[in-house]
Amino acid sequence: ESSNRRELVRLEPQIIPYAPQSPDGVGAAAISETAGLKIPMLTVGPHDRIGISGPNGTGKTTLVRTLLRTIATREQYSGVPLPRLTITQNTTDQDAREAMRRLTALTPTDRGDVLSAFAQLNVDPSRLLAGGNPSPGELRKLLLCLGLRDHPHLIVMDEPTNHLDLHSIQALAHALAGYPGALLLVSHDEGFLECTASIRWTLHSDGLGGAQLTVS
Repeated sequence: ESSNRRELVRLEPQIIPYAPQSPDGVGAAAISETAGLKIPMLTVGPHDRIGISGPNGTGKTTLVRTLLRTIATREQYSGVPLPRLTITQNTTDQDAREAMRRLTALTPTDRGDVLSAFAQLNVDPSRLLAGGNPSPGELRKLLLCLGLRDHPHLIVMDEPTNHLDLHSIQALAHALAGYPGALLLVSHDEGFLECTASIRWTLHSDGLGGAQLTVS
């Protein structure tokens, strides 16, 4: 569904600090304690379709986490929830087990609706019906189909085309085109973003260990 709010979330102009590097050195390249992502004022409207892109390490995930934290803070303050669906880049075995549990717990009619939507994303649902575990690409599609049952006003997907073939990417883009709410899509796939996003937030390295965001 789409929200009747004029604005779902706003971030004021600021420098969002990068998360510190993990103690074992795994993850982003070493950065100074003051490095971060410089942003202008950013808003997400109820029908905005936003694509976020930029080189690895510039802060795309940091930005999304900041937006989601801001939404959660606003919910706590106002007491009014913002229905949303967030599908992360890296799913886990636990995510797969929970998704299958949710699927099998549905009534036959509701389960049929979910599997019908699942099939429209260029997937054969027979393996799920036989009790097989979904692949990473199948899991992300299943999470989307299950999550849409909760009528989210905002869908956030981090690298949604990972593990998908060309026909599946096209099917996903077509499905998202019919979604009436707000979309926030992080992707390196320019073709996918051209099909799904009318607003672009592009991150650029500033050459000093940080990055800047431009809106177009």
